[in-house]
This record gives sequence, C-alpha cells and structure tokens, in this order.
Amino acid sequence: MLASGVRVYQYTAGFMHAKSLLMDDDLVVLGTCNWDIRSLLLHDEVVAVIHGSQQVAECAGHFESDLRCCHEVTVEQMDSLGSLRRARNSLCRLTSRLL
Repeated sequence: MLASGVRVYQYTAGFMHAKSLLMDDDLVVLGTCNWDIRSLLLHDEVVAVIHGSQQVAECAGHFESDLRCCHEVTVEQMDSLGSLRRARNSLCRLTSRLL
C-alpha cells in the first residue's frame, strides 16, 4: 500500500528514463540512476541533488509540464490486475538482477 500523500504517475507521451523527486518545492533529485543493487554497484550512474535554488523552481515547472502527459496509477488499478499479469510482474521482480 502506498504511503499517505504519495502519488504515482505513468508518463504516456513516449519513453522517459529520468527519475525525479520534487519535495516541498525546496529539494529536487534528478537523474537516470535506477535505485537497485545492480545499478548502484555495477553501473556508473549519477543523480543531481539540488536544494533551495532557482533550479528547483525550474525543475518544478518542467515537472508540472510533464505531469500533463501522465495518468495517475491508483491502488485500485493495481489491485484489479489479473492473475496472469501479477504472475508476470512477480517473475520480472525475481529475475530483475539478471536483466
């Protein structure tokens, strides 16, 4: 179950590899790093952490623009996935370190 106040969106206007976190319009974490063991230990990935500056406001503007090309993923949608899709997702999670 999602933590209170957490909302998840799926970008639908193509492919976006960037991961971004905007917190309280004061902090942004932006990059392409996948937050898993393989990426953190084997790959040279990087993120930028920006605090309390004009760049945070600019990132917030880009985030709001990108959000218009997204749809919100709800707990109800995830709960309604069929058993075949759930099995596929579980298998992918189990083998993700090999992919």
